[in-house]
Amino acid sequence: MTIDEQILLAQEAAKTGCKFIYTGDDVADNNGPIISPAMFEEIFVPELKRIIGAYKDLGFFLLKHCDGDFMPLLDYYLEAGIDLLDPIDPVAGMDLKHIKDTYGSRIAIKGNVNCATTLVFGTVDETVAETKHCLKVAKGTTGYICSSSNSIHSSVNPANYKAMLETIEEYGKY
Repeated sequence: MTIDEQILLAQEAAKTGCKFIYTGDDVADNNGPIISPAMFEEIFVPELKRIIGAYKDLGFFLLKHCDGDFMPLLDYYLEAGIDLLDPIDPVAGMDLKHIKDTYGSRIAIKGNVNCATTLVFGTVDETVAETKHCLKVAKGTTGYICSSSNSIHSSVNPANYKAMLETIEEYGKY
């Protein structure tokens, strides 16, 4: 789909009262960006700024999802105008405290309860402890949504998922 078509769809969505756009274009894996920052800047940044600018002009909040460690590209997304970074993935080396301290006054952040290990193989007590830790670390951030570090996939233990949700409900209000 071209950017022009995406902008037309966004215009239609805005007419319905939609308030946010969630974009999920993965540009990294656990080892970093899949292309160099210089190449990303040359090829993608102009169009990234154009599409995000159009979304912002329509009044949307923009939630940016990217798996992996895309820290070398994050400033491009911030300059373009994202409002929320999703997820903060510890498996990819994304550090919640660093991101909170460095970017937490500029954007909202989401994630960090490890869905590759804790939510799959951990105990309920380990899940509760990790969830509480995430809530404590992110406290004071402009906006934080405590959630899994990526998704709730079929390997996630339902008891751990429930424990994460209950812990967020109990301790996640500042």
